[in-house]
Amino acid sequence: MINKERFERGFLDYKDYIKSLSSLRPLAEEIYDRIKLDEKLKEVIEDKIKKFGFINILCVAEPYCEDSACNIPVVNKLFENNRASLRIFIRSLNPDIEEKLYERGIKKIPTFIFYDGEFKEISVWIERPKRADELIKKWKEEHPEFERLKKSNKKEDIVKIKELHKEFLNFIKEKYIEFLWKETVKEIIESL
Repeated sequence: MINKERFERGFLDYKDYIKSLSSLRPLAEEIYDRIKLDEKLKEVIEDKIKKFGFINILCVAEPYCEDSACNIPVVNKLFENNRASLRIFIRSLNPDIEEKLYERGIKKIPTFIFYDGEFKEISVWIERPKRADELIKKWKEEHPEFERLKKSNKKEDIVKIKELHKEFLNFIKEKYIEFLWKETVKEIIESL
């Protein structure tokens, strides 16, 4: 899908991605800061990287995307200080990459595509861990007004949705800090 030349232009590194976030920046920073990789997990990652020699990670995201703000810090923490390179491409600023993803039926973000050192595709991981889908579905069932309020233009509903959205983000943040980051790591390791 991508070659080395394209991988090296039009991207953000992790620090620039974090700077591009506005309201989601504290979420991403706290998740990153709270992740603690044990030695066993570090060895597993090192073994995966040795298998491929080097891993290039193309991530397609948007600064407004909550799943990106939760999972990009996990992937960065997992592969930093290793023979790996994470490049974050803003989907709306990279229509060529967006088009290639759409041709493959991939519309969700973040999308992580893992390549070896020769840019042969290893695997693709999309959006969020399966366990997060279950938790989000349950939270929305417990807060049925959430979807209705998101679609409303009434002033009082806009105030309510902001508060409810803040509650939702706190819920997601706590779940990622507690265990969802481990689910992301598990799914990515299994894919490599």
